[in-house]
Amino acid sequence: MFNVDAAVEQVKVQESFLYPTLSLNGSMQKSYGSTNSLTTLETLSGSVIGQLTVPIYQGGAEYANIRQAKETLGQRRIDLDTARLSVQQNVTQSWGQLEAAKAQIDSTTAQVTFQALPGTNTFTAWNAAGTKYKSATLTVTGSTTATITVS
Repeated sequence: MFNVDAAVEQVKVQESFLYPTLSLNGSMQKSYGSTNSLTTLETLSGSVIGQLTVPIYQGGAEYANIRQAKETLGQRRIDLDTARLSVQQNVTQSWGQLEAAKAQIDSTTAQVTFQALPGTNTFTAWNAAGTKYKSATLTVTGSTTATITVS
């Protein structure tokens, strides 16, 4: 981003060589009178000189420099856009990987099988890796209600 800003300023600098320039030079002088002449004790004098320079044609070098600065500006903008697209693609790819990892965790958690111990009301849950996940006890209190206690 700063390269683009610098290139914009460089174009302005190159274009400024085509602008007219004005220079002012001034001077001031103060002199004191002598003791012989009491009528003139102090003298002030000054001058200002202005010069206006308008470039008419210098052989085209300024215009070539302006074109070159504008081409450099265009390249810096392309570089910035390429960097932005690269970052955007990396963020999108990383987000997709995050979502895939979340889905894999959910899928692994859901792959739990229950196995009942014969003759008891106890069930054991096993995850996909074959390790014990949870134990549950089923208690029937009536013909329509059942309570499951997970430990």
